[in-house]
Amino acid sequence: MHVDVAHPGAQINPAFHGLMIEEINHALDAGLYGELIQNRVFQNDPNVPVNWSAVQENGGAGSITLDTTQPVSGTVLTTSLKVSITQAGKVGAANDGYWGIPVKPNTSYNASFYAKASGLTGPLNVSIESIDGSLVYAQAQVPTVTADWAQYSVTLATGAVMPTENTRLVISAGTTGTLWLNQVSLFPPRYRDRANGNRTDLMQLMAGLNPGSYGSPAVTI
Repeated sequence: MHVDVAHPGAQINPAFHGLMIEEINHALDAGLYGELIQNRVFQNDPNVPVNWSAVQENGGAGSITLDTTQPVSGTVLTTSLKVSITQAGKVGAANDGYWGIPVKPNTSYNASFYAKASGLTGPLNVSIESIDGSLVYAQAQVPTVTADWAQYSVTLATGAVMPTENTRLVISAGTTGTLWLNQVSLFPPRYRDRANGNRTDLMQLMAGLNPGSYGSPAVTI
């Protein structure tokens, strides 16, 4: 190697902080990014709602399908999930996340979604539960859903539960009718409590590397 110190090369911008990330093998989705729902806007496949399944329990009956006739006004959300409930019970839609929803004890999760309904007279139940529905780790209710699109949010708080990833998020109703869902989201606690933010554990590890250009002070991330 020959180094000519009398003729320096290109100047390095001090904004280059020494860390980068690339979306390979779920480095961002299911990795650094905090979102726990996979295919939250129902556009991973134009024909089937991948990562979503129908919930039919307690005598309830119904189905789920993609619907492009009910876009959310004022947004780019053009494909919704239509939940048709033909027999009262526990009927809705479940998302299995990225190989499960990681549940931790004494933790609050923020769930949000767009919804509209026709014919539903009862509340919506939102829960994090086991894959077979036998265990509920956290749950909340949306008292009523209107006939027009609106965004709803609830907090799902776990108690002294055992950590697990054998879980799913379920949005269900107990009466007959039709429900449409869009942009279903679930976040665990986020780094610096930033909305729509990143995972706390990975961001703390990255910040602990004290990223910064050579000779420059560390950069706060």
